[in-house]
Amino acid sequence: MLKVILNVKSSEIESVVDTLDLDEIDVLMRYIYYGFEHPVDGSSTHLLTWHDKACGRGGLGSIVRILTEH
Repeated sequence: MLKVILNVKSSEIESVVDTLDLDEIDVLMRYIYYGFEHPVDGSSTHLLTWHDKACGRGGLGSIVRILTEH
């Protein structure tokens, strides 16, 4: 899944995020944080863009749910 996220063009991220419901945003956030924990070359900037757009749609609640679910 991380490969798919990293292959989406930066200019298309917002339109992809806009199609997701709040539960799907939470799932996306899980993958984004997984990517932060397991970086590959050049992934950080791209993941930060995803994070910004996902947080804009899901709000801080999405981040809190992901960080506290363990």
